[in-house]
Amino acid sequence: MANLLYICPNQKLTDNSLCIELASAMLSCSHNVRLLTTYTADNEDFETPRKLQYLMPFKKWSVVEMPKIFLSTHGFAPDVVHFFLNSSEAASMKPLLMSLPSYFKSLYGAKLVLHLENSIPRRSMAFSQWMHQADLVITQDHFQLLKASALFESSPSQTFMTLSSELAGSLVSHDFEWLESWFDNYVYVAGSITSVDEAIAIIKSCEYLLKGTETRGMVLNIENMKGGLSAETLLRAFLQDNFFDRSVCLVRSLNQKQNIELIQSCSHYFIAHLGVEPSHMNLALDTVLNSQQIAVCTAQQAYFIRNTANRSLKLQECKLGRPLIDEIHQVYLTENEQPEQAVTSFDLANRLNRAYQQILGTS
Repeated sequence: MANLLYICPNQKLTDNSLCIELASAMLSCSHNVRLLTTYTADNEDFETPRKLQYLMPFKKWSVVEMPKIFLSTHGFAPDVVHFFLNSSEAASMKPLLMSLPSYFKSLYGAKLVLHLENSIPRRSMAFSQWMHQADLVITQDHFQLLKASALFESSPSQTFMTLSSELAGSLVSHDFEWLESWFDNYVYVAGSITSVDEAIAIIKSCEYLLKGTETRGMVLNIENMKGGLSAETLLRAFLQDNFFDRSVCLVRSLNQKQNIELIQSCSHYFIAHLGVEPSHMNLALDTVLNSQQIAVCTAQQAYFIRNTANRSLKLQECKLGRPLIDEIHQVYLTENEQPEQAVTSFDLANRLNRAYQQILGTS
């Protein structure tokens, strides 16, 4: 159990605010959580989760209010200070924010967490101080994570992770060049998968490809996956416990141009789940794939392609493995059916709690 100090300069907190969601998740892990936020009429009327220590010491977040930091933390001695940084923070806040990392490090020996809620903000002394001294840096997706880890303020000893209220790692990207620095090559699955069962079957059938080399990954489109966030949580639990979390990238909201870009850049194009004769399959294989790319298909599809394709294509036959979905449900769901939000909080609590324990365990 640790003392967690959350600092969130938000003008209006709601039940859906990320800091409130994470605070509730950490309270369920028996941590003590104290939240410092802005004093406004909206925040004063906000009904906080039970057991959350909720303080509103600041109105302007200026450097003259520095003594309120001491009063707000006196007797609490935070082990972890988790700061939620929004790129739209006012310039008047920066002198105060710049002094906080050294203050918490020197007075309490606290571990610092810098949480970039959206994009990386414009460079400032306050951001540089937090970025340089943070033990853990959290971003909203892997694209922002790669950009943050490349900043000159980042340290080799820092831990990086992705986390958001919509679950980490689900990317809405308009540029996939970063995949080249993440994977040397990757398997791209055609179309949007429709269920957790289908996703696990595809991953298991490509296990020999993914675990054959650390630099090969897989890209799955989960836009139309049934079950919402609870299904996505279940899929992520499977990925993590089977050591696929670093080799499988989940994306959503792809337009036609982005889909073509991923097809043309992949090393293996997986179509085995589409059936014997999927519509437009020949068009995609003939006109989009180059001579070095491999189409991963079933034996029936391979026979059809060889007899109808306009040119010679590289094919690799596979069988779709049957996923042990019943066993996965038994591990990650309780006997009583949980609401969707409860499952999401369960996943967030586990991932963030492990990250806290990791930085607290380092000297």
